[in-house]
Amino acid sequence: MWTRIRSFLGHGRPADAAWAFPLVAAAPAILIVAFRGDRGLAATLALLAVWFLMAWALSWVIVARMASDAAQVAAQERAIDLHEQLADRAFLAGRPAFDCSEQELADLAETELRALPRWIQTAVERDNVAISIEDERAGQPRTLGLYQSSGYGRDQIREITLFRLAIVRAAGSRDRVREVVHDTLLHELGHLFGMSERDLDEYTIGNHPRPGAQPVHPPRDDQTTGR
Repeated sequence: MWTRIRSFLGHGRPADAAWAFPLVAAAPAILIVAFRGDRGLAATLALLAVWFLMAWALSWVIVARMASDAAQVAAQERAIDLHEQLADRAFLAGRPAFDCSEQELADLAETELRALPRWIQTAVERDNVAISIEDERAGQPRTLGLYQSSGYGRDQIREITLFRLAIVRAAGSRDRVREVVHDTLLHELGHLFGMSERDLDEYTIGNHPRPGAQPVHPPRDDQTTGR
């Protein structure tokens, strides 16, 4: 137990506690002088001395707790970064078993967009959402798509970018490319309608779907325009 206490207090330093000490000590010290001053100078000074020692210890605990929390957050961030790096390496390992050109992917995206329900198509047309194709997002090889919005009012620009190499790798086979494009489009269109990543995780198209997430309808078997 004492080892844990020493380890905890070790996160803080006396110099760090100096800034917190006045904040902790000031108000009670004023109250001591105001309400206990009639007991005599010696008694008041003794009480102030005891309080200042307690306030210093409390200040040290406060800064130690803040430093400990900051260290935990930093460790968690390092663990997340390491996990992301390992996941990127695993995703990039090996060559894809097939290729899909930008034009093929653009045609497939257009087909999937036309197959969505009419109300979605109307929103896409109304907001003038552009669909673009790029090979991959710099530094994020597992990102399948990206929704971006800039400007305001009539000058607002909305764009969905599909990343070709990530989609090909995620699909694994040509038979699944359409499914990946379908789900990626729905995910990015969710952002168009104001959904956050947490909102999208309630569905299977989320980046990190919660257990029991609601399934999303698969691509239509026919290529007709959605209703």
